[in-house]
Amino acid sequence: MMRVRLDALNVPIKEHSFPFVIIQGGLHHLQSTGQIIRCLNAIKEIIKPDGIVFISEPSNTVLLALWLFFINNTLLWKLFAYSRNWHDLHVEEKTTHENYLKNCGTVHEYIKNNWMILHYKKGLVTDLFLLKNRAEALKD
Repeated sequence: MMRVRLDALNVPIKEHSFPFVIIQGGLHHLQSTGQIIRCLNAIKEIIKPDGIVFISEPSNTVLLALWLFFINNTLLWKLFAYSRNWHDLHVEEKTTHENYLKNCGTVHEYIKNNWMILHYKKGLVTDLFLLKNRAEALKD
């Protein structure tokens, strides 16, 4: 089995190389909805015609909102302030995460219109998708 880590916006892989792609909490780190869509389009290019994509991303749920409130309003956040690198990383994460949650409806709509959804589940804090390239699935 080959495992590869890539920059989500620069995928130098030949077409139809992978039978399976996993995105585990990575999309919400991208700066904009446009970048998320670019990433998903790049995956369409590298996935094999019968390939599957698994995506797990934060969901806009009450439990996630409570968890984020807890993280941002406890001693844990105050400890981050002592380490500039951790603090800056957390601030960047908070910004991209808030952007993702604000626009996750747009991402879901893009997925519905451009992928075949084999399975979808909204969990307590995450959305889970199992996808197949719609264009390839329609050829079958």
